[in-house]
Amino acid sequence: MTEDNFIKYDTFNSEEQVSYLIKPIIKALKDAGGSLDRTALKSRIRENDKVIDEFADKLYVSSRSGNDYSKFEFKFNFAIKELSYVGILKCENKKKTIVLTDIGQNISLDNFDVSQEVRVKARTYWDSKAQKNKEKKEKKSESILKASRILYDRETFKVNEDYFPKDYNPGISSDTWLNLLNDKDIFNTKSLQVMKRMLALEGQATCTELAETFGEDYHFYISVCSNLARRVSQATNCPLYPSNGQKTQWWTILFIGTDSYDEQAGSFTWCLREELHAALDKFDLSNINLYSKQAIWKIEMDHNRLDQAEI
Repeated sequence: MTEDNFIKYDTFNSEEQVSYLIKPIIKALKDAGGSLDRTALKSRIRENDKVIDEFADKLYVSSRSGNDYSKFEFKFNFAIKELSYVGILKCENKKKTIVLTDIGQNISLDNFDVSQEVRVKARTYWDSKAQKNKEKKEKKSESILKASRILYDRETFKVNEDYFPKDYNPGISSDTWLNLLNDKDIFNTKSLQVMKRMLALEGQATCTELAETFGEDYHFYISVCSNLARRVSQATNCPLYPSNGQKTQWWTILFIGTDSYDEQAGSFTWCLREELHAALDKFDLSNINLYSKQAIWKIEMDHNRLDQAEI
């Protein structure tokens, strides 16, 4: 392969780069009998096309996050999504396995028009999704304005009457929290990521909101915070909630909480305890990633879709 071939592919616009992958994906699946796992499929199309192979090795720097990312991974996943939408393939085994449908099996690649059969049809899906996302954001904004979501005023720390638990405080001062934040054995990278994400949502959010905004799933936030609270407890010997021998609710060391309002994603809202929040205001989190790799990929995908929509 010549350098000119690579440069030619690398300078395709975003839509052309996705289109280029469509036929190689279908061909690889056909050659394999109709089914491959994602890793094997990516390897197969790289083996079959040296232009794709070299493009797949190149990393780019995100203009928004400053992190490295692979355009190939983005374009590949985008192509799979569109092929799935138009019924040419389907994803099984928790999206790990890619399978050609009967429609895909019967395609003649020699006469296959990628633009008309995939890209144009898929645009209906993307336009519909963009409209739904817009409506969801507008609805959420209206709900936030109407709902009494804030658990305490950052100026006065005056807590409203809906928070839980009312009869418990771990008794950890902001200075102690700051010392704990500087201890990497207690606040590890994942813990600091969750803290930074909570701050980005004004110190209060459901686990579902955190997952939808920054990546991971809501179990990640429950697990990280539970384990963090255990380490804080061991380091400070703070009182626990409840103290009557029942199962400890570890999250109460870090947060107070309340039931979410009707239109909020998630069922229960955490709010950083005021002393921890005050300590975080003084702590440098600039080197901690706000978004997960999954979320960064989604941001880049949405950004590219918007760029193409404006062309």
